[in-house]
Amino acid sequence: MPVVNPNHFVYHAPTEDTAPRYAAIRAAEDACHDVVNSLTMAEYTATAADYIKVNSALRVFAETIDSNAPDSADKTAAYRCVRLARNALNEHLATCFSDRVPPPRINLLYEAQNQLVFARWQANSAVACGGR
Repeated sequence: MPVVNPNHFVYHAPTEDTAPRYAAIRAAEDACHDVVNSLTMAEYTATAADYIKVNSALRVFAETIDSNAPDSADKTAAYRCVRLARNALNEHLATCFSDRVPPPRINLLYEAQNQLVFARWQANSAVACGGR
């Protein structure tokens, strides 16, 4: 049976070590949001360059999380959120290539944006709790 870790339920003020980690994670997330926003600017037909842009930005976010967050369940969850965002964006692009429609009741761009935020939250938790 899991035991509640009290370290998970306190405020961890940024320190000289953690502040740059939080900033790097936020900057990588912001770059991903910029890519998502570029996909919403106009109606278009997706190109291979769009896939490269999406996957490159999200790979950088995942690498930033990997290099700034200690190994932990939170880091694993953050990585999974980045992958879910990538899946949603790739599916959005795939629907631009065809007459396929996205799954009902799912706004793929909104879902991707949410997953990016969730990834940052999880990565920041890993940093704050030192992987514990």
